[in-house]
Amino acid sequence: MALYGLNEEQAIARMASEAEAAETWMRIRDTNLVGYAGAWFDGERLRVATNAATDHQWIEALGALPVAVELSLQQLESRRQTASQRLATHGLISSHVDVVNNRVVFGYDKAEGSARRDILRQRLQQEGFDAREFSLEATVPALPSSGLARGGDGTRNKTLDGPYYAAPCSIGVAIDGGYVTAGHCGYAGNEIHLKSGGYTEPTDCSPPVITEAIQAGDPKIGNVQSSLYPTTDSGWVATLSGWTPVPQINGYTDGVLAVPALWSGVLPAPIGATVCRYGQASGGPFCGTVDALDQINTYYDNSGNPVSTYGLTEVLGSCTVDGDSGGPWTSPAGQVQGTTFGSGCPHLCFNEDGERLTTLAKFQPISDTLDAFGKTMLTTHGANKPSFTVLCPEALESYSGHAVCRITAWHSQGSTDWEWTASGGGASLLSPDDGLEVSISCNPGMAVHVDLDMDNPYGSESASYSFPCPNGVGP
Repeated sequence: MALYGLNEEQAIARMASEAEAAETWMRIRDTNLVGYAGAWFDGERLRVATNAATDHQWIEALGALPVAVELSLQQLESRRQTASQRLATHGLISSHVDVVNNRVVFGYDKAEGSARRDILRQRLQQEGFDAREFSLEATVPALPSSGLARGGDGTRNKTLDGPYYAAPCSIGVAIDGGYVTAGHCGYAGNEIHLKSGGYTEPTDCSPPVITEAIQAGDPKIGNVQSSLYPTTDSGWVATLSGWTPVPQINGYTDGVLAVPALWSGVLPAPIGATVCRYGQASGGPFCGTVDALDQINTYYDNSGNPVSTYGLTEVLGSCTVDGDSGGPWTSPAGQVQGTTFGSGCPHLCFNEDGERLTTLAKFQPISDTLDAFGKTMLTTHGANKPSFTVLCPEALESYSGHAVCRITAWHSQGSTDWEWTASGGGASLLSPDDGLEVSISCNPGMAVHVDLDMDNPYGSESASYSFPCPNGVGP
């Protein structure tokens, strides 16, 4: 990975570590730790912050490194919400929780310099906030790229008029009956055509110049069904008969990428992990490092009114170009992460000399969009019932009178649900029956039976496990 200055062997090792960290983070979130304060990948392993000492043993048992902090994520989010409301009219352009430093970060326009920073700092003091819990950072205002069936391919919007006439955008990822993209790529009823023409890239954040709008050879592929922009940059397009959405992404120089069925194709990358972007204007891959989650992005319209988009993920070291909006972001393992929102100005990936340019870039997490519209992403699993692998019991975490069973992977398409049950030998569940990992209390030496039922929109799969309740200290 050139992004980190690694050779091939080191890059392979890092990608494996990132994949493991993402799965560990998923299990950490599933345990509902009392003092959970966020997690991040440090280049080698996952670190998990908590302000409850009792969480440490669970974090270590799941293979992560616990970090003691003062405030939980819930406390930080509460402070962010309250302070953001008080600062909304004072030039605030972004906010997120910095889990590494256990604080809230507020962004102000770098062009306004220290004057804007001092105004925000003074306002925090006047409102009685503890300055140690907040950080003020200069940043570049992030604007949506222009815009606005296979992920990464280009589209045009025949209906949308104005400075972004023909609205070049990119397909995000296929869903049942269509595809998802950025919400700012169009509004309900807009007519979408597949791109055949080109446009010139702007040298700043001015609108792109369309050299070929909708032409006779640009086939209509569908209509925008819904857009949640600006609150959430999520939208979806229903494709017409004859257009078959497929679980693939145009990876440009990476070739055609398949959307994996592992974890239903959706496994969020933690802070510090690598994500890569594809889109019609710049191609791809353009990779960067996840820097912030659940960010609120604010810019101001021509009338000076604040416009905010919620839940964005910020990436450092990547870029976007007008026309990339709505295109997919993936992890190196191929897990879909989200759809492109935009970046700081200028919207360029290379300068006039062909040298790579990098800036902050942002995307809307794919789970936000799928959940909002009640849609399911197509994966290589197809319209089949789920399959899974399980360790039951998990020897390293089981001991006398206590057994642990764990889902180590599932392959599915669409929303996937599951339920554990236990019987025999005085068995009872000590943790929620829909967790990736379940803890069972039982009578040592007696026979225990554990069942797992998993469902998706296309069917269900069950498995049974029988074993003697552990009697003695585990290995």
